[in-house]
Amino acid sequence: ERQVVVGRELTKVFETFYRGALSDVIVTMRADANAQKGEFVVLLDGAAAHDSSSAEIELDALLTALLQEVPVSQAVRLAQAVTGERKNTIYQRAIALDAEIE
Repeated sequence: ERQVVVGRELTKVFETFYRGALSDVIVTMRADANAQKGEFVVLLDGAAAHDSSSAEIELDALLTALLQEVPVSQAVRLAQAVTGERKNTIYQRAIALDAEIE
């Protein structure tokens, strides 16, 4: 469960903060009709870091699918846009996978 802070009606008379696990905050806010009105600021805890081995497997699966449809350069650009991984890293992996596919 990711942690969240929801600030409602900041700098106003009815300023309210809800903190905790995302699911708990949703339940709390749904229970109070007034909590659903106004202006909100939401701060959400970042996602957990991916395991590097599972990230490599996901990149390989993505590149394999792309390489079956588009040239290496286009596959690298698309994979980089999706994963945010360094272009050189993706290119080296794409070259290796492309050789395996052929």
